[in-house]
Amino acid sequence: MNVLREQLAISHSGDMSQTSIASDPWSMDQMKGFAVQPIWTGSSPVGTITIQGSNDDGGTSGGNPPVITNWTTVSFKDNTGATVSSFSVSGNSGNTMIQDDAQYYRWARLVYTKGSGTGTLSARLEAKGY
Repeated sequence: MNVLREQLAISHSGDMSQTSIASDPWSMDQMKGFAVQPIWTGSSPVGTITIQGSNDDGGTSGGNPPVITNWTTVSFKDNTGATVSSFSVSGNSGNTMIQDDAQYYRWARLVYTKGSGTGTLSARLEAKGY
């Protein structure tokens, strides 16, 4: 079984005062599903977290992280098991678990879009497959 465990690199060092920040893409090649745990701290950050998928080739230009152009917001399961397309961030600190056990796209990434407040976002990824 393939297992991918990593701390996701997030643009702008996870600075939630930016309009939008995203993790580096992770490959879903031969992966059956994933769980990612975003963790935030700060001064009342408010915004939304989404997961985006892409079927771009990526990496063909040799980039690290790979260069992915076309992203689409995808549904995922939140920590209650409900299927949603976004998760609302609020409060000075918190975390959630995002899962997708039925993905068929090649690449995925986590995106935070700011509403208000400031803070720092980090995320851990666990993906398993064949």
